[in-house]
Amino acid sequence: MAPLTLCPSTTDQAVADQWLGWTAAGLEGLVFKRLDAPYLPVRSWKKYKNAMNCS
Repeated sequence: MAPLTLCPSTTDQAVADQWLGWTAAGLEGLVFKRLDAPYLPVRSWKKYKNAMNCS
């Protein structure tokens, strides 16, 4: 079983935009939820996938 990895979080749009450039490190996209929403199963979160060219 793989070790657990904590994911960073931010409310800063500029920081999130920088993270989208981490595709070389294996980042596929971001998931997000409303600040006032409770923690729910991942299916309740929104996901933004980074477009990658695989040619």
